Amino acid sequence: MRGLRASFALVVLLVAAGLPSSAARGEGSAQLAAGRGVNGSMGGRQAPATGQVTAHDGSFWLGGKPILLRGIKVTVGGQSLADFQRFASWGANFVRMRVQWAFLEPDPPVKNRDGTWTHTYDASYVDEVVQSIAWAQQSGLYVMVSSHKCGVDEGDESCPYFGFPGWLYQAGYNSHGVTYPETDDGKLQAQTDFWSDSLRQQFYRDMFGYMVRQIDGEDGIVGYELMNEPQIGTLDNSHTTTQMVLDWQLSLAKMARNIDPARVITFTTRSGDAMGLPMADLSGWNALGNVALDVHDYHGARWGSGMNMNNQSADYGEVSGVLANHVTGDTAYLGTVFGHVNFLQVRRSFLGDIPMWVGEMGDSDVDPGVTVYFATVLAAVNSLGLTWTVDGGGAQGFINADDTLKPWGQLVLDALADGGHSPVATDNFTRSVANGWGTASSGQAWTTVGGPASDYAVNGSVGTMNLPTTNSPRMAYLGAPLTDQEVLVRFSVDRAPSTMRVIAQAVGRYDPTAKSFYTIGAGLVWDGSVRINATKRVGGSETIVGTEASLGKIAASGTWYWLRAQFVNEGASVRLKARAWKDGSSEPPTWQFSYLDSTNPLTGAGDPGLRTMPWATDVPFVLSFDDLTDKPI
Repeated sequence: MRGLRASFALVVLLVAAGLPSSAARGEGSAQLAAGRGVNGSMGGRQAPATGQVTAHDGSFWLGGKPILLRGIKVTVGGQSLADFQRFASWGANFVRMRVQWAFLEPDPPVKNRDGTWTHTYDASYVDEVVQSIAWAQQSGLYVMVSSHKCGVDEGDESCPYFGFPGWLYQAGYNSHGVTYPETDDGKLQAQTDFWSDSLRQQFYRDMFGYMVRQIDGEDGIVGYELMNEPQIGTLDNSHTTTQMVLDWQLSLAKMARNIDPARVITFTTRSGDAMGLPMADLSGWNALGNVALDVHDYHGARWGSGMNMNNQSADYGEVSGVLANHVTGDTAYLGTVFGHVNFLQVRRSFLGDIPMWVGEMGDSDVDPGVTVYFATVLAAVNSLGLTWTVDGGGAQGFINADDTLKPWGQLVLDALADGGHSPVATDNFTRSVANGWGTASSGQAWTTVGGPASDYAVNGSVGTMNLPTTNSPRMAYLGAPLTDQEVLVRFSVDRAPSTMRVIAQAVGRYDPTAKSFYTIGAGLVWDGSVRINATKRVGGSETIVGTEASLGKIAASGTWYWLRAQFVNEGASVRLKARAWKDGSSEPPTWQFSYLDSTNPLTGAGDPGLRTMPWATDVPFVLSFDDLTDKPI
């Protein structure tokens, strides 16, 4: 068994995940004491991972239903069957497993007389890859393969200096004819030159194609990750560079798809934080289909999204934003859940139908804020209903070298076991429907209430409600009853009202028989303000409850806003809470509206929904909704 291998990463989707078993394997592969489950007990044995996971409509899918995949980054050769079974006992369902070119092809290829090359791959390493996939699959874990370099700093003790096969950096094996010195400058130059080095690119394609052919018949594989954090060296941080990286990966993706048509292809832009995404042309990826974007969240989360979002700037979306910082910097982590949510939401907003997942999260042991980092980033990814894997062992993980949990380790286990807080309803509105809203991304059918069917439509990107009459609401709900729940949705009004207000509402605890429900809404008011209020409907009568909150004069036609609303039982009462903010700005850290309903409260379960109410007399209006998530809390 070799040490950590980082060039071809396998992403193992666990139906109950955990961590590897050999501390010597380095990051992501430390062994825990046998039998220790989430709370110190051993979970039951999981059924083998069967069925093919796919990626579309903003989610991962299995058997026609959305699936959330959560787990740990591990490495080929670092786990036993017992380790994978232990992962399953923790409640995870996803593992990102690194497969590394440096160990797959340690010896250089031989050039033939006709100019072609003959490669010799390490058969024992391939056997380890196949065995790891089989053990994962038997333990209920799905697998995705991702290309990943190795690194001595990550525990790969026999890793070559550059993280890839050492022979690649000798003059005879690259089209620049350069032997790169083993220095920081040499590494930077090699990264720069790769994008114009046809020979190294061809060797990469040969390696990737070979690996896919060796494992495409194995059960439990979700798909293939093309490159881990593509490095551009000294090339400009520009749209031209980003598109070049994406287009090269797309050519690699098409090759892999021809070999293995059913599997998901995962890609990224530059490095790991999706720089360049706002201006990127993703049309080729949309056409290829069954693809997903991997984002790595090491965001300091103190300010902004970590990306320059000034669309008047020449560097829009291509460079870090003002005050952006990384958790491995010199300052202690001081971030928030909302900072990570903003980081992730901004990136997801540019993907349309392409799902996004978080392949890496972690922080240095020596950071005084490391516990807060794990608490906030895990809360963010779970609240957004994202698929994710977290760094396991090593300096940025949650497992010590002696296999015990670090002080923040229980936070990870709790997040892995948090299946009950996964969204039960989501909708990205990427279909086209007339006379209704059709079926949500999560599989439930929308039922409309109020007005003709022609007042409801989905145009391929948003769901719309037409409001032709004052005080005549429109509503759509999903058959997914919940008691304590949180609704997160994005909305826009086609124009600002000149009288009264127009309100976009989240609906909680709707009873289709009694017609009772709560609403929490954000309204655009005639004076230019946005205000939050709530209503309660019982016995055919709807009343306003609580004291409305004004967010200031931020109302504008065609502008998108976020609304987060909660309906939670507190003893025999029900607490309604909400906050709203303009799309592209940071989510407020506190609730702007809160009301405790103690008078005949609606404490039972009910369906979630979306509703619009035009108090304004200058009708008609059209309200648009997008990016709905509804989950228990």
